[in-house]
Amino acid sequence: MDRDFFSSISDRRDAYAKRAGIDDPLIELTFHTGRVVILETVIDAGDGWLQIEAHDQLDETTTISLATAYHQIASVQFVPRKHRMGRAGF
Repeated sequence: MDRDFFSSISDRRDAYAKRAGIDDPLIELTFHTGRVVILETVIDAGDGWLQIEAHDQLDETTTISLATAYHQIASVQFVPRKHRMGRAGF
């Protein structure tokens, strides 16, 4: 993964959505530490690092800004968006 890969990530997501026949898939970045974040926006892509806005897979309400080296990213996945049911309240 490098600057070119992340510069065209939205085009790759759209191509996946077209092939899979789904609307608005998520982009999941998995780090070597095991942390998974949902990519919202690529802010800047340098030669050796990436700055993104994302939210943690376990906390979808808080947006975070991350700057990380490419070698720390283990994988990038395009996944269908999961629709969550409301809570029962008991």
